[in-house]
Amino acid sequence: MEIAGKILRHAAVVLALIHLACGVTCGTDYVLIGSSCYRFNQAVRSASEAEAFCNAEGSSLADINGEADKAAIIAHINANFAGTYWTAGRGESGRYVWGGSEVEVPSQWRGRRFRSGSDMCVYVCSHTHRLWEDLCSTPKRYICKQRYTLGTEGVEVY
Repeated sequence: MEIAGKILRHAAVVLALIHLACGVTCGTDYVLIGSSCYRFNQAVRSASEAEAFCNAEGSSLADINGEADKAAIIAHINANFAGTYWTAGRGESGRYVWGGSEVEVPSQWRGRRFRSGSDMCVYVCSHTHRLWEDLCSTPKRYICKQRYTLGTEGVEVY
């Protein structure tokens, strides 16, 4: 497991260098991690308030697109502001999906079997390296995800 973690961290560094060479830039207060730009908000809000805040600045609560991005996000949180952060995961029809899409939150990332309920939302815990669920009304810090700009043409990529 330790070797896999090191490989994922190195892959994230290589991807960041490629993005830098291609002129990828993120918005103010956003950090390029893996394949997207993220903002780690330290204010605590309910999941719906967090989503509204992210939307107001042209982003959304973060979904996580793969093991490498998950590892890089958790590494960034642990290096800066360890703790728990809302993501875009939501309980819908007895399962957990990213931001109301049909893409399920991977079961292998969960800290336990999730309880079902539309009032439940998913957060990431940097201490356990897992995703957990809590009532959406519970105040937590949160992660916004935003498009990045590619090169001098100003092309937005998500």
